[in-house]
Amino acid sequence: MSAESTSFIIDASRSMVQDGNVAKAMAYLEYALLEKVKRQRKTDWISCYLSNCHNTKNSQDIPGIYQVQSFVAPISTEQTLNILREVNSYSQDLVNDEVKKEIPDNELQCMIQCLLVASLDLKSQFNKRKLLRQIVIFTDDLNGLDLTPNEIVVLQEELNLRLILVDCCKETSSEDIFGSKWGLLIKAIPGSKVYRINELLIDITSLKFPIIKPVRVFSGELRLGSDPIGLIRNNFDPSADFKCLSIQVEGYPATKHVPSLNRKTVLKKEESGEVEYEPVKSIVEYETLGYDTDKRISISQESVAKAFRYGSDYVVLPSILDEKRFLNTLPGLDVRGFLDRKKMQNYYLTSESRFILADTKSGGIADVTMFNALVDAMLEYDKIAIARFVAKRQTEVQMCILCPLLVDSGVVVPNQVNGENFQRTFILSRLPFAEDERVSDFPRLINRTTTSGKAISQGKDSEQIDALMSQYVDSLDLDAQKYETVPDTKYYSMLNPIAKETSLPLPDDFEGESTNDPSRIPAIHIRRQQQVLLEYIHQKLINRSSEFQIPELPDMLRDIITPHFDSHSAKEQTELVKLLAIKKVEKESKRPDEVYESDDEDNIPSFEEIMAKGAR
Repeated sequence: MSAESTSFIIDASRSMVQDGNVAKAMAYLEYALLEKVKRQRKTDWISCYLSNCHNTKNSQDIPGIYQVQSFVAPISTEQTLNILREVNSYSQDLVNDEVKKEIPDNELQCMIQCLLVASLDLKSQFNKRKLLRQIVIFTDDLNGLDLTPNEIVVLQEELNLRLILVDCCKETSSEDIFGSKWGLLIKAIPGSKVYRINELLIDITSLKFPIIKPVRVFSGELRLGSDPIGLIRNNFDPSADFKCLSIQVEGYPATKHVPSLNRKTVLKKEESGEVEYEPVKSIVEYETLGYDTDKRISISQESVAKAFRYGSDYVVLPSILDEKRFLNTLPGLDVRGFLDRKKMQNYYLTSESRFILADTKSGGIADVTMFNALVDAMLEYDKIAIARFVAKRQTEVQMCILCPLLVDSGVVVPNQVNGENFQRTFILSRLPFAEDERVSDFPRLINRTTTSGKAISQGKDSEQIDALMSQYVDSLDLDAQKYETVPDTKYYSMLNPIAKETSLPLPDDFEGESTNDPSRIPAIHIRRQQQVLLEYIHQKLINRSSEFQIPELPDMLRDIITPHFDSHSAKEQTELVKLLAIKKVEKESKRPDEVYESDDEDNIPSFEEIMAKGAR
């Protein structure tokens, strides 16, 4: 996404306000602007207008057009709140009939004038600067443009931008939209699109995976049968080892890193009842105790060195030994062995993943042929590879897995496998350390012993209880059984056709990006934090509510972290409860003999009763 400018035009007519369409437009506008606040792109320009409005404020002094926000980049939180509050205030005044009716509603038809004003403001702001120019229009009057076909052609030549029309009507077909005045203008301007307001609201509330930019993040060799120590001695020359097979490969990101919420240290100021926050600079200073006194003295940063703990002392290595701590590594992948795919559990695959492809730029036809043969062989035998991975020069060595996958390329290439067009690739995922994973062992309900070692007698249903309990524990697994299939191409699509041209949250026009892929699990805690933060801004800052109600976790996120049950396992659980004779015990809040704290003096226990309780 390059530089872009987005102008929002909201039809503020009485019908839009009374039908709740302005509130829906504000909901989308709130989400889109807060997303831009989070990104803080200096080349992302924003402006906002109210059309068919009883107030007037614009660069051309045309009645019925109110410019809520002039062009600004990057937009701040305070500016976003001011836009939403001003639109909300006008809507409330219109509902309560507090707006002066100097202009009748039937004469407020200035959408075309507002469109021209926004276009003129774009030209005066950016002149001939190269950037994506777009105007988003929210309206429920699809025939609100008083234009003839000839005037539409003239307007098409005048507007050097694209239009995004948001239809706020309750029931309209595609024929009605594109047969209207707005639809004719949309068809005349290249790149323009039409969405329904409910589609946008569903899109901003649904779980979406970020779009991955096709940027190469790795380039190196995939080696089979190599000796890592021998490679270092031979200055990473695979030709020196006749047992090593080297393939030139490259890597692209497969899952996008989701950073945590950015927080800054600010200074809180309260002046005349208003609270302001100013960022402060962070300066690192070092202090230590003086030799002769207990006072702390400051020391310079040049006098600080990193040391190793050796027993009760700290040791600083000399430069000769410190250089030997680093291993001279070059980017590459060394396959150390193969493993059955079913033996690799999904909970190990928690890190960011990469696509590994044959390098057609630095390599040749031999690299592509060997790479494709390796992927086909691993798919045929249902194997994954354990590899030693070095991402960049002089970086840490990681252990990872390589999972073979076929992706639909969408390009007709002759002599493909089974006549289908597939791009062969590996999915690279870093393996966790042993201390990062914990395996729970559940003791069996049979062959139990007491603490002294005496065997506990079992009933006749012990084997059935053990089998049902094992099935119950397996049903708590978060890996759904329906995902136990071979790699499927429907989970991924090629990178080129899915590049987004705008940062606006719009429904995707391409197929793919399925959320059913078991290996694409979102960062739930970060998405939950963002959801709560957006709701806090909406309730406390925009609506100025005195209380904050924490929103419920979305169903799509709750389903991911909820164990998968079916009707068969539910029947087994009922039978297991019956065999174990498990009964629900209601928790009592207070025992009758404990209710003695009362304001009534008659309920105060006597001294003898208190002594009796202590003796007991």
